[in-house]
Amino acid sequence: AKYKEDVSWALKYKDEHELYIYNKSDEPFDAPGVKVKQLPNIGRESHTYLTHIIEHYHELSDYVIFSQGKHDEHVSNFHLLFSAGAGFRPFTYQPNFRLDYWSHDLTPNQDDFNFEQWMKKYIVQDPLPPVIPVSLGATFCVTRDYILSRPLEYYKKLIQQLNSFNPEVGHFFERAWFYIFNMQKRIIL
Repeated sequence: AKYKEDVSWALKYKDEHELYIYNKSDEPFDAPGVKVKQLPNIGRESHTYLTHIIEHYHELSDYVIFSQGKHDEHVSNFHLLFSAGAGFRPFTYQPNFRLDYWSHDLTPNQDDFNFEQWMKKYIVQDPLPPVIPVSLGATFCVTRDYILSRPLEYYKKLIQQLNSFNPEVGHFFERAWFYIFNMQKRIIL
């Protein structure tokens, strides 16, 4: 997910991996050997990730790495996401966050829901634990099977929340990916 960041760091992966760069800047961007798509600057990186899932749902790679254009601000060991043969984990997340911290301190979104209420309405109806896994900076790796654990229509409904500029909903998504991909049903933390 690129805005005006320098994403030259990503080009070193293009020979070994299929690389997509979604450009949300009004400045033209092109990179030989890379699939580049222009997107409107809405919905933060979550809109970008959901766009990729929706457009490639039936042809996803075995695993997909999602990253913001300037990953080093968020994840110091980004290169480990590419080491599938060396302890690859389908979802890499940093610290766990207390649900009550986020549910009280984030400003409500346009539906006037706090994070916990939003999660229960749109993401998971199961009771949430008091501590949830979060991928800082929305930079993570996920397997195709986890993505496909939800139907295509689910992702199409989610992206509708990001079609206008509301940064709070983007923050909600950033903290919800583990549950969006139903990972809580297969992974014991």
